[in-house]
Amino acid sequence: LDDSLHVEPPALIKGYLRVGAMVGSGAFIDRQFNTVDVFMMMPVDAIAARYAKRFGAAA
Repeated sequence: LDDSLHVEPPALIKGYLRVGAMVGSGAFIDRQFNTVDVFMMMPVDAIAARYAKRFGAAA
């Protein structure tokens, strides 16, 4: 891959991934908003206990 195309994901996406979210396959290029949309799935019962405690949820 061309290293010049490497882009860091936004902080919100990185946070979701740290908590245990998964990214679906495929993406949609939304030219109107100049974004790339992806499906994110976060099973709340799989959130790591340290994050659940931080956000006040039952682990």
